[in-house]
Amino acid sequence: MTSTTTTAPAARGIASRIPWPGVLAVVAIWAILFLPTAGLQNFHLEEGRRALLARDLLQRHDWLDPRILGVAYLNKPPLLPLLMAFFGWLAGGINEWTVRLPPLVATLGVALTAYWLIRPYVSRSAALFGALATMLTPMVMLKANLGETDTTVTAFSFLAFVLYLRGEYGRGESARGTRLGTWLLCGLALGLGALTKGPVPLIYPILAILVLCLRQHGLRAGGWRKLGGLLLAVLIAFALLGSWILGHLDPASIALWKHEMRLDQVTVRPSGIGWEDFHLKFLFTSAVQAMPTLALALPAMIPAWRRRLGIAAEPAGALTLYALLGTGVLLLANAEFGRYAMPAVPALGAAAGLVFEKLRLRRPRLVRPVAAPLCVLAGFAFVANDLVIPFRLDVLQHNRQAAAAIDAAVDSAPGPVFLIDDGTVDYNVIFYLRHPPTLAPVGKRPAAEHGWLLLGGRQPARPPAAEGLSLPDRPAADVTSREMLRLRLYRL
Repeated sequence: MTSTTTTAPAARGIASRIPWPGVLAVVAIWAILFLPTAGLQNFHLEEGRRALLARDLLQRHDWLDPRILGVAYLNKPPLLPLLMAFFGWLAGGINEWTVRLPPLVATLGVALTAYWLIRPYVSRSAALFGALATMLTPMVMLKANLGETDTTVTAFSFLAFVLYLRGEYGRGESARGTRLGTWLLCGLALGLGALTKGPVPLIYPILAILVLCLRQHGLRAGGWRKLGGLLLAVLIAFALLGSWILGHLDPASIALWKHEMRLDQVTVRPSGIGWEDFHLKFLFTSAVQAMPTLALALPAMIPAWRRRLGIAAEPAGALTLYALLGTGVLLLANAEFGRYAMPAVPALGAAAGLVFEKLRLRRPRLVRPVAAPLCVLAGFAFVANDLVIPFRLDVLQHNRQAAAAIDAAVDSAPGPVFLIDDGTVDYNVIFYLRHPPTLAPVGKRPAAEHGWLLLGGRQPARPPAAEGLSLPDRPAADVTSREMLRLRLYRL
């Protein structure tokens, strides 16, 4: 391994120590941009579901079987609610902070991992640039303080890949080779990623490591040893995921998981949109959401440009494989949303750091123009998170107010509350209810003489789930969530 700014022994010396100045700089910027108002706004998007799952884990202590209102939730593995429940246990309950801390920490983690990977090759300023390019990519930045799975699975996937790279190249020419301990750690990171969002995001590190092993050693003895280590890591990952799968294995869950992993779309033409348009949508949205980091990383990813700038081939080539192979598989598999390509972002950020180092040394006049987009994004994050949110609390805390209106109606005639989930219920409002509802079958009136029934729906008229239930003509409460989903409360 050869450093671009110091001798190889000096680079190895830097790699063997924690680079505290750079790490503290990344932590400080992360804290300023994302922490001050992270707990102010109410839950929105999918956060309410995750919060209810975390609350259930704290109440029932069944760590592999979180439930929503008593019903098992099998759409995603349980690691993220588990992390939320852990922070909730530390804080004494589930709230906005405890739900958002795991993705916030994951955002910091991907930035620090990118810094750790490229620091032996570049100066502190270039490594810091790569870390900030990772953290401030819109695809990551807009999910940084949102209690969903994307940033967390990105952190574990990239960590697994970097553990392999550091194990393979991080000890110098005389000690090259990935040790058993590294493969075990790599398998643990892969397993935690799989327990966060399932196995699909793991294609990023697994494919990249596989190609690197074959390219370096082929199928000679060394290659077989590498492939054996990778197989061990994959087996560890699937053993961890299997600990959850085996407890919920039945035909219905298998069909659900195939749909969640979009396996039912691989060979099926998406309805309402052409095959070519569907793929163009994924390419366009993922590329736009990865800007400007993608543009900054391109010189490290294109071999001719890489050689012209003198960028080290080992890290740049490995990062290119990581970013492109996984994204290419998602493209071929009819991936729809650009955010599915988020695991590629830290590789792009690290590659941007490699490019920045060469520009700093060879074309210093370009440093400011190249750094300007990150400064703009950092300013946007600061204004949006630290200045705008406190002045929009009437909107951002609307879900708690909607729940209070429902609770007030129930308090007027106390009784059990039943909820019919027809796919349009906003669980962000449900989380804030003081009277937790019980789920009831769609289209069936609960067998209760006195009580309340909650229905969801976007339609201005009575929702389809209310048909044939002999409910009053007018609801006792009719509220709209922040996501513009209505909740109607009827007296039984």
